[in-house]
Amino acid sequence: MKVVKTKNLIILRFLVSVAKILALETRKYNSKIMSSNSAFTELDVVNAEFLRYNYGKKSPSEVIVLSVSYKKLWKLLIDREMKKKDICAVAGISHASMAKLGKNENVTTDVLVRICSALNCDIGDIMEIINDSNIAK
Repeated sequence: MKVVKTKNLIILRFLVSVAKILALETRKYNSKIMSSNSAFTELDVVNAEFLRYNYGKKSPSEVIVLSVSYKKLWKLLIDREMKKKDICAVAGISHASMAKLGKNENVTTDVLVRICSALNCDIGDIMEIINDSNIAK
C-alpha cells in the first residue's frame, strides 16, 4: 500500500511541474503573439496556444475550422411533411438532442443513426460538413 501511495505522489508531483511549465510557456507565447500582431484577439491567442500544444506550431490563420450543418435534415423533414416532435417520436430521440440539432451543435452518432434509420436515409442526407476557415483568420 505504501508503494502505491509513493508512486501516486511522484506522478502527482510530475503533473504539477508539467502544468507549471506549460503555464510559463503559455505566458511567453501569448506575449509574443500580442506584441507581434495586434490584429489577434485574446480568443485567437487562447486558440493558438491550444492548437500549438495539441497539433504543433500552427497559427490561427493556418488552421482549418470545420462545422456541422443539419440544413439537409430540416429540408428532408419539410419534404416528408414531418415536424420535429414527429421525428423525436419515430426515432426515439430526446427533445434535448433535437434542440442541439437545431443549433447545429454536436450530438452523438447514435442520435444520427436513429434519425437515419427512422427516415430510411444515409448520414449524408441529413448533415454536411462546412469549412469555416474564415472564422480563424
